[in-house]
Amino acid sequence: MTTKSQLPTLVPYWTTFSLHRHDKAAGWTPVPEAYLDTSAFIAFLDKSDSYRTTFRRLFASPPGLATSAPVMAEGHGWFLRRYDRHRAGEFLAFLDALPTLAVQAFDATELSKTRLVLARFGDQNLTLADAHGLVVMKDRWTTVCWSTDRYLGLTGVELAISSQFQSAAFARRGPTNSDVIVSAAIGGARRIRRAVPVALA
Repeated sequence: MTTKSQLPTLVPYWTTFSLHRHDKAAGWTPVPEAYLDTSAFIAFLDKSDSYRTTFRRLFASPPGLATSAPVMAEGHGWFLRRYDRHRAGEFLAFLDALPTLAVQAFDATELSKTRLVLARFGDQNLTLADAHGLVVMKDRWTTVCWSTDRYLGLTGVELAISSQFQSAAFARRGPTNSDVIVSAAIGGARRIRRAVPVALA
């Protein structure tokens, strides 16, 4: 993870939102966390993605991260179909390398809650992973989602691709060259990617 000294011009964007997770000793306490949809992983790992720069900057200095089992399955399938089994395996290696990633399992209880979301938004073309993501964000009180899919904002959660979020996420503390910001952020992203044997194309 990139330190403040390495990114002196970035205001940590996780100060702009909070997740409230139940703590038996202290009650409801703010915990910084972002939910990751499949599209966030693709944007970071696939050089052809138009949102790659945005997500390289976000992954350069991430807060706590959460995702779900359906997202992992969907991502693995995407790299398998788009590339091959080796790239799909590298995607899983990347997930394993993320030090702050929490993964929500998908069981009968989660399926029941997800079906309710699918019924609620029956006029939308939600995938199982999309609908379960909305469930997870509600249960974890997540207020920001790393996704390029606007379906993930149906319940009011702010998307990382929104101009308002990016203004806060990449705000400057003082005058500086934007290339310096990007360079520092990319350096942090590369440190994460070193755990992946071969960089994805």
